Amino acid sequence: MSKSYTGLTTNGVTELTLQEEGVGNIGTQTIVWDDTFNGEIDQVQGDIPDNWKNGGALKQLQIGSSCTGIGSRAFYGCDGLTGNLVIPNSVTTIGSYAFYYCQGLTGDLVIPDSVTSIGSSAFGYLGTTPLGPLTIGNSVASIGSYAFAYSYFTGDLIIPDSVTTIGDSGFADWAFSHVMFNGNIVIGSGVTSIGSSAFYGVGTTALYINCPASSWIGTNALLQTSPLTNIYVHADYVTGYDATWKGNQQTSATVSTWTNYPNVP
Repeated sequence: MSKSYTGLTTNGVTELTLQEEGVGNIGTQTIVWDDTFNGEIDQVQGDIPDNWKNGGALKQLQIGSSCTGIGSRAFYGCDGLTGNLVIPNSVTTIGSYAFYYCQGLTGDLVIPDSVTSIGSSAFGYLGTTPLGPLTIGNSVASIGSYAFAYSYFTGDLIIPDSVTTIGDSGFADWAFSHVMFNGNIVIGSGVTSIGSSAFYGVGTTALYINCPASSWIGTNALLQTSPLTNIYVHADYVTGYDATWKGNQQTSATVSTWTNYPNVP
C-alpha cells in the first residue's frame, strides 16, 4: 500500500507523520494504466488536474477517493479507456470536456450525489454504441452545454429537483440516428433554465415536466423528437404550456396535466 505524509511546520521545521492511503482525509490515489491493471502509467493524489491525460493512450482508470474535482479536459480524447467509469462520491465537480470522446466506455454511468456541477461537454461523444442508463445525483445543480451530447444512453432520464440549469444541447443527439433515452424523461421542480436544443433528437416516448414554462429560455429544445408523443405537465405549472410553447420548442406532442407527482401516469 502506498504511503503519504502529513506535516506541521513550526519555525521552519516540518514534523512529518506517515499515513496510509485511505486514513483520515488522505484518500486513495487516482491511477491510470496502459493495459488492464498492468503497466501503471501515472498516479495523482487529490484532485485531477486540467489536461492531465488529454489524448493519452490509456486503457484503465481508477479515480481515487482523494479526488474532489476532475479537471477540464482531464481525459479528453482518451478513447482507449474501456469498461465502466466509476466516479467516487468524493467528487464534487466535473470539468468541461473531462471525458469528451472517451468512446471505449461501456455500462451504466452514475453521477454520484456528491457532484454539484457537470461542465460543458463533460461526457460528450462517448460513442455510437448505447451505454446503460444515466443516473444524475441529487446534488447536481448545473448541467453544462453539450454535457451529454452525442452519448447514447438507454432507459429513463430523471433530472433531480436539485438541477437548476440545463445548458444548450445538454442532452442533444444531433445525429438523431441513434437512440438516446428510450424510456421517459422527468424534469424536476428546481429547473429554472433550459437551453436551446437541450433535448434535440432524443428518442424518449414521454416527457414529464415539473417546472414552469418560463424555464424553457431557449428554443428548439424538442426538435427532431419524433418518438415523443405525450408531454405531462404538473398541475401547478400548466400555465404557458400552450400552442406557442409547443411551436417554440418544435414539438407536436400532446400536452396533458400531470397530477400524481412524483409518480408518472
